[in-house]
This record gives sequence, C-alpha cells and structure tokens, in this order.
Amino acid sequence: MSELLGCPAVVPATAVVAHCSRYLPSGCHRTHVGVPKMKSDAETAPRPRTHLLRIPGATRFIKVLSDKWTIPVIHMLIPGTRRHAELRRGMPTVSQRMLTKTLRSLERHGLVTRRIHSQVPPRVEYSLTSLGRSLNKPVAEICRWVERYGAELDGVGVAVEEGKHGA
Repeated sequence: MSELLGCPAVVPATAVVAHCSRYLPSGCHRTHVGVPKMKSDAETAPRPRTHLLRIPGATRFIKVLSDKWTIPVIHMLIPGTRRHAELRRGMPTVSQRMLTKTLRSLERHGLVTRRIHSQVPPRVEYSLTSLGRSLNKPVAEICRWVERYGAELDGVGVAVEEGKHGA
C-alpha cells in the first residue's frame, strides 16, 4: 500500500525521525538511535523569573519613565542636541515649567546632559548621555507600538470610562 502512495515499503526509523522531527512535540528531542525521548520535567520547567522590582535600579527606572514627558523628551533628543525652545516647539502641550522639571530629572538620573554656552543671551543645549542613548531602541519600539495600537487603547479606555459613568 505504501508503494502505491509513492513511498518505499521499508524506511529506516532514523530517516523518519529526521524527516518528521518538526512534527514532534516541543518537549521531545532525538536520541542517538533516532527514537524520540521526552525531556524530563526538570529540563522543561520554566526558570523562575526575578521579580522586576528586585533588580537594582528597576524602581528608579520605572519612576523616571512613568513621568508623562520623559519618553517624548528622550524621543526628541535621539536625533541629537536640542535647545529648550526646540524641545518645547516639538511638544506644544507641555508647559515651560514641566519641560524644565523633566529635563532636570533626566539630568539628575544621568540620561541627559545640559551644556551652557557662555554668551549673551546664554544658550543652553540638551543631549542624551550614553546611558540615555541606550534607550534609543526601546523608546523607538514604544513609539511604534503607540502608533500601531494607541487608537485601540484609547477606544478601550473610553469604553471602560463610559461604562463606569453609565452604571
């Protein structure tokens, strides 16, 4: 019958396992004779994850990034050095006081440097430190996620808020 289907009548077990290994359960692996063997529970058990807040600096990281203007400021500084007025124009809804407060916080945490040029009027420029630049990729990913799912997130939030007020 197998010959009618175009298959040879006798196929070595190792050839079958090698050909069909992609169909084996994810916990299986081949032994030296080609017979699948299940991994032990110890091998497949998930490794315990360290709780995020136990990692040094995690609490501070969350505190710094949870500020409303931190991610937009970092995102605006990724291309390079900017002056206060340039940052403000890029974020028209932020107040001057809040922008200054955010920049000072980022400076205090080592993510931004402030350079004051001695001239009249004084010129102040802000740029990311190497630590701040290391956030480039994660912040860009967050921005892409917001572009893709932000409207959906807003829609869910509005529906939940309307449900609270309507009940």
